[in-house]
Amino acid sequence: MVNGLLLTAVVSIAVLAAACGTGAAPIGTTPAEPSVTSPSTSERPTTLPTIPAPGATTVDETDTAAAQENYEAGVQLQAGQYFEQAIARYDEALRLDSDHTLAYNNRGTAYQEFRRHQRAIDDFDAAIRLEPQLPIAYVVRAQVYTTLGQAEEAQRDLDRAVELGLDLETLLSLMGGSEDQQ
Repeated sequence: MVNGLLLTAVVSIAVLAAACGTGAAPIGTTPAEPSVTSPSTSERPTTLPTIPAPGATTVDETDTAAAQENYEAGVQLQAGQYFEQAIARYDEALRLDSDHTLAYNNRGTAYQEFRRHQRAIDDFDAAIRLEPQLPIAYVVRAQVYTTLGQAEEAQRDLDRAVELGLDLETLLSLMGGSEDQQ
């Protein structure tokens, strides 16, 4: 399962990096044509994707299928830069399945957009607690630590991501650099 998550994570983090300029993408997206800058508000689609409202169906608290639907809706919203709505979907996914690692991870990346650094770190901590072998969670948490000027914590997380098998070339591309620039 970790290999599947890693592949999804590695492929998709670059999407948010290109689309949002943060270096982190919602896991589960697929690459579109990358852009160097974030689209302005006027360039974003004017309508939201058609997605059922949170809580539109009656489910019990452990309904993982409904949690997954909300997670996927959050991924779509986040890819369209509708971060508040994406956070609401990840909240609903986590209400339905409190062990949804990727919902924590993606909600953390959405919180980064609002500079809610501690909430982002809390979500990355939760993702790591649930899936300690998920390198992307360490990478995105390192980005927050870097933003906060906490270089030692950032380096520790980047080292851990590499220990878990994330190769240097991929790590550099996720962080927005290249080996030639380093």
